[in-house]
Amino acid sequence: MKMIAIVLSIAVSSFAVSAAFAPAWAAGSCKSWLATCNSRTGGSPSSCSGKYSECLQSGCFTEGKRYGGGTHCGLKK
Repeated sequence: MKMIAIVLSIAVSSFAVSAAFAPAWAAGSCKSWLATCNSRTGGSPSSCSGKYSECLQSGCFTEGKRYGGGTHCGLKK
């Protein structure tokens, strides 16, 4: 029983640490992706505002080619 408690404690601790240090893009919302985009572009609103507007309509945010061009869907609008 003590071994199960230790394993459970380690699992919960590792999850908490990974959640605390998760990158901004893992947050799962259009607003968090806008913040990520602005930080990557030095706060240039023109390069991120179109992507943000599209995300608010579709729930998907597409990164720039420089960052892999990945599309992240199912985001909170």
